[in-house]
Amino acid sequence: MATTPLIIGVTGSIGSGKSAVGAILAHKGALVIDADQLAREVVAPGTTGYQEVIAHFGQAVAPQPIGAIDRQRLAAIVFADSNERKVLEGIVHPKIRALFLEKLGAAQQSENPPWLIAYLVPLLFESGYSYDELDYIVVVSATEQLCIDRVVARDRITPEQVRKRLAAQLPIAEKERRADFVVQNNGSAAELEQEVERLLESLPRQMG
Repeated sequence: MATTPLIIGVTGSIGSGKSAVGAILAHKGALVIDADQLAREVVAPGTTGYQEVIAHFGQAVAPQPIGAIDRQRLAAIVFADSNERKVLEGIVHPKIRALFLEKLGAAQQSENPPWLIAYLVPLLFESGYSYDELDYIVVVSATEQLCIDRVVARDRITPEQVRKRLAAQLPIAEKERRADFVVQNNGSAAELEQEVERLLESLPRQMG
């Protein structure tokens, strides 16, 4: 009997380590779909998303003619003004959602579907979508200071800029409350792998 893929949503605060968890899951045989990658695809040059972003925010967010959108410049605008952030979310969220469902459907209908599909989505709770297709929600959790330190090192932005982004998201305690599973990421890479292994042991394998 063929395996019916189990579908989990992996979320958490910025800097909590969703991508690191996704990499471990991929290594363990899961199909990982990353909302951040989808976000890049839906505003790539030539797409309607690109045109809508440029129409509202101006060519300054894509300095090179017909060039990719500068995500740092765009982030600086939207995290300084909640109204602008809502405009951007209104442009990209429906497109990300549609692209995810397209990729999910293709994976489910493939001849050899994976046993686990993990959707990495930073704003799972904040987006307003119900995500009825998800079997479980996993929250990756880390202390606020660790999240700030990681994002400062990764994106080369200031701690205050990271705090603004954190403030635009639900508090991690509320995300944990809504989760089916919580993966702690306050230690080493080896400790995180152990956390993910415990998660995988807790997930049932569905048979279709």
